Amino acid sequence: MTDLKTYPEWVGAKLADPRQATMDQIEHGLIDIVATEGPILKDRLFSLYAKAADLGRVYSHTLTRLENGLKQAVKSKSLAVDVDEFGSFSEEALRLPDQDLIIVRERGTRTLHEIPASEIAELMLDVRLQHELISKEDLYRAVLKTYGLIRLTKASEDRLAAILETWIM
Repeated sequence: MTDLKTYPEWVGAKLADPRQATMDQIEHGLIDIVATEGPILKDRLFSLYAKAADLGRVYSHTLTRLENGLKQAVKSKSLAVDVDEFGSFSEEALRLPDQDLIIVRERGTRTLHEIPASEIAELMLDVRLQHELISKEDLYRAVLKTYGLIRLTKASEDRLAAILETWIM
């Protein structure tokens, strides 16, 4: 199996509260996170930003401000957005324009649902190439094991099945 790259964890400084920050401040904070963790799913990006701004829960007004900062970063070509649609899932992964579209990395502190689907698909393909006749369940368990996870929940199985159907089969 291909060696996974280390997942670089963003541990930046405190970010401006998006409820009062300028769009430029929000954009800068989002770019800073993506520069370290990209490609990164939008939900994780916003969660890391909110945590660095000392916010607990993100309400709709704050979410709208983060979305607007993200739109500004994409419009200025500071960030690139890649949309993956698979099964009933749709997710946006953000990266710097010069970052690779897919980087197969260790899980780090991400949950399985915070790892871009295209990254999981690459790992699945690698496992399938190593073990041509592997069953779906064994494939899912190999992915979980690679990421240091044990429990195959229904939500995880649904996500992995949709990824498998879209990219591998």
